[in-house]
Amino acid sequence: MNICAGILNNIYTDPGLLDTVTLKGTRFESVEAVKAKATEVLNQLTEEDFQHCFQQWKSGNYVCCVCHEIDEPNPNFIVVYDLQSGTLFKKWKPSCNTVSLEISSQGGCVISGLEDARILVWDLITGNCRWSLSGHTAPVSLLKLDPTGALCLSTDSECRDRSIRIWDLNKGDLVAVYTPKTNITSCEITSSCRHVVLALEGYKSLITLQLRGPNVEEKRDDGVYGDAENAGRTFELQDNC
Repeated sequence: MNICAGILNNIYTDPGLLDTVTLKGTRFESVEAVKAKATEVLNQLTEEDFQHCFQQWKSGNYVCCVCHEIDEPNPNFIVVYDLQSGTLFKKWKPSCNTVSLEISSQGGCVISGLEDARILVWDLITGNCRWSLSGHTAPVSLLKLDPTGALCLSTDSECRDRSIRIWDLNKGDLVAVYTPKTNITSCEITSSCRHVVLALEGYKSLITLQLRGPNVEEKRDDGVYGDAENAGRTFELQDNC
């Protein structure tokens, strides 16, 4: 597999595949060269060595990364390699730099956050851009998929735009938006995006948001908490202290 004449800034794939690990700023001519360097690199990595964290492609068939041409002022671009055949599978060149990347194996798409505050959703099979999502006012530097791969949370990790937005990747619609009063230090999304958990600057406790609205299906939990025989019974509680 010959990698384009560029610098691999970051790679998103199954963490178990050592031959897809690379260090930001280090030029590799082939995946074999990356594999040979992997053990040494893993022991030396710091947070600054990566532009973004690792992501998982559940099938392990593809690796997606953001590349930058050597000695060229052009924006970086996205490439997808087929790890089974070792060939270039897809290549996309947005009009500005990509600052975040996610892969939905269930949805068969790649989601890229751009420097100009847009989010582009790419079809992994056809190579077409499914959706161009707008609404943020700063570079979309953080993307998180829910476990189903159908919904995506987006925000600016540097909090220039404090809003978090939830997108439906199947319809290209904005599902919800929330802007806290203080900066977000960490966030996570649950299955079907029913809840978003936030850690906020200046708060000692986590904040949990619940998705509600006219188009949101209510999920009722009919399970019984405690002893089913006590349902409906009345108890007189006494303080024996």
